[in-house]
Amino acid sequence: MSKLLYVKDEDGKRKEMLNNHRNGRLLGLKMLRVLGLVLCGLLMPSEGLRVGSTIIPQSSYARACEESMSGLFESESRNITFPGLKFTSVFIKDLHVATIIIYPVKILCVPGVGVKVIFTAKLHVLGTCTSNILPGMVTISLKVRCIALVLLPQFSPLSNTIPINSSKCAVAFLNVTSSLPDVNAGVIASLQNSVTFEIQTKISKIFFRCLSLGHAKMLDDLMSALPVEKGKIRYVIQPLKVHNRTIEVPVLTEYETDSGEKILIPPEPDDDIKLPEYHETSEAIGQNVLTFILSRIVLPASLSIPCTPATFYETTTLENIITDLIVSKCSTCPVIYNSLIINMKVLKPLEVYLDVDVCNMNISLTLEIVTKHGNGSLIPLIKLEVRLALTAVLQVFSGKVWFITTLDRLHIRWISSIVGRVNVERLYPTLKVFILKIVIKLINFNLQKGKFPLHKWPGLKPKAAKCRFAKRCIVCYNHGKKG
Repeated sequence: MSKLLYVKDEDGKRKEMLNNHRNGRLLGLKMLRVLGLVLCGLLMPSEGLRVGSTIIPQSSYARACEESMSGLFESESRNITFPGLKFTSVFIKDLHVATIIIYPVKILCVPGVGVKVIFTAKLHVLGTCTSNILPGMVTISLKVRCIALVLLPQFSPLSNTIPINSSKCAVAFLNVTSSLPDVNAGVIASLQNSVTFEIQTKISKIFFRCLSLGHAKMLDDLMSALPVEKGKIRYVIQPLKVHNRTIEVPVLTEYETDSGEKILIPPEPDDDIKLPEYHETSEAIGQNVLTFILSRIVLPASLSIPCTPATFYETTTLENIITDLIVSKCSTCPVIYNSLIINMKVLKPLEVYLDVDVCNMNISLTLEIVTKHGNGSLIPLIKLEVRLALTAVLQVFSGKVWFITTLDRLHIRWISSIVGRVNVERLYPTLKVFILKIVIKLINFNLQKGKFPLHKWPGLKPKAAKCRFAKRCIVCYNHGKKG
């Protein structure tokens, strides 16, 4: 009877272990599905939401995160080598590397920020010393360990490099042997220090090159892995913190499935290793304090920009085109001896479309090119409407989200000129340079200057518009209100 009870008890424990294992696996799979959206780190403003009651254990979340990212880096870690360098050609002060053992790249996830890539290798360095003090062959065994922080919001299909934001490498000696049994210990110590210094000054560049191998394939895998499940990442706004020039918005993060279940994304554990230089950007996504940086009106007033070599290096080209198109056909137009002036005015305020890891921005401007008459009066030569389509990449600096815009599309339409309709095709290349050098710079300046929580600002109302399938978008536009 006692044996029967014992067998039943053991059977019950085995079933309980299997159930626990199955539940842990399902929990890990659930977190894997939401990992891509969490890693993106793009915080879209939300309306008043309640924090979900389902709490995922930190161990399960970290394990799922690490397993997912390790899979992305698996092919890279197998083939990672010192590119373009053979073992017999790596020279460090008359030393050459005889053997290199590179261990698989280890990934540690920082939820909502990125990943830490840990690179470990063992090197056996051979040195031939011809001096009288230390003749013969010396073998030095070293261990190299490098840690780099990679911010996932900076990944872009258009990028040709991996944005490594910080890296640190350490070199440790494992063993030193010599062909002579009576080598002076002090000489070996001096040799150790010399090799240590040389490797420490070079290993960082070598590490960057190693990590860049196959990055295009890794980016493709990463991009395809991000939107893995339908659902929404919601950010619960906490009480605002108002400072002198900024308004900070603390947020809690939760994931809402299609079935309506809300999962609170837990913060990073306190004992996780963080890079000291990037302590602020390594904060957990559930505890991040973000400042949304958008400008209510990008260019708040009409601007007059002198078209001089100091601000526009193709001044001569622009003057020649305007002279050929307009001045030569206008008997009352003065000859352009000096520079032109471009008056710029906002026609339609900035529209921002927040997507998964980039933002699309649209703005319309009017450009009026004028020249000065002999008595100082301004003569308008041509007036154009310019529509800009911008792509903004989200970047994290000091715990804040910044938008860095680049020109995506440019459309120029003729409005009026002193001699009637003209063909603006010849103006296009030169005006594109003007847009890139002057206008984009002004837009970026105003974006970084106007700091406020998007959904709280007077005159701004977020609404869904132009949303592609399976994308989450917010359009922010100005209603002309002041304040």
